[in-house]
Amino acid sequence: VFWSRRMQVEMSCPSFNFGQFPFDVQHCQITVGVYRYKASQVTISWMDDAIDAIRPLKSGLWSASVVEARSREKTYSSGSYTYAQACLRLERSPGKYEQSILVAILLVMASYTGFFLSVSAAPARVALAFLTFLMVLNNVNAVLKEMPPLPSARDGGEQIWLLDFLVGTTIFNFVTLLEYGLVHHGVQVAAKVKAEPSIASGSEEVRLSGWVTRVWVFCAKLDGIMRWAFPIAYILFCIAIFASLPAYSSNDACIYA
Repeated sequence: VFWSRRMQVEMSCPSFNFGQFPFDVQHCQITVGVYRYKASQVTISWMDDAIDAIRPLKSGLWSASVVEARSREKTYSSGSYTYAQACLRLERSPGKYEQSILVAILLVMASYTGFFLSVSAAPARVALAFLTFLMVLNNVNAVLKEMPPLPSARDGGEQIWLLDFLVGTTIFNFVTLLEYGLVHHGVQVAAKVKAEPSIASGSEEVRLSGWVTRVWVFCAKLDGIMRWAFPIAYILFCIAIFASLPAYSSNDACIYA
């Protein structure tokens, strides 16, 4: 008996893992069986040429292909039944999210240029640091909105690579904003220390001394230090985060029930 029917199936794949998002590869298992008929009555299997005829499919961000097809027989208390099982490999195209990564890197480079602006140019320094920080933060929120609801790492969920990268980049942008506040106050303190000998001895509120003063005077020199320390630190961060991508959790194979 040859029986052919068209079937459209909406599947759920609970084994998905987004640890390496957006460079993730997912595997989804399919099991087809009939509980009404036992193995002695019906044998379910894939046609020999059916799986080979299925070419890799592309839909939106995903490309799908069949990596395995097999038939299995399981025995229960009610008898033995046959099942046809297949494993789908779903590979994400990261092009859309690569743009988010590139934008984040460019914003860090833009915030880095602030170290070459004069400390007295407060509106330019603050606007540059603040806007780049908000734009990276907006980038993080945009990625979060496009992802399915997942438990956080604190609640037992997996660490997500892209979010870790964007959060790290956000911190670097925030550092430029914080650094300007330290430099600006440090320059004011250094000016008071330099002018101290010409100030009357009775002006105690102006006279500065001690280790706190030395710290603020050092902060006045942060721009010169950050011009070489900031790019080195960010390059090391990028190397470390990209090298750690394989260490994030992934869905490497189908897990059949």
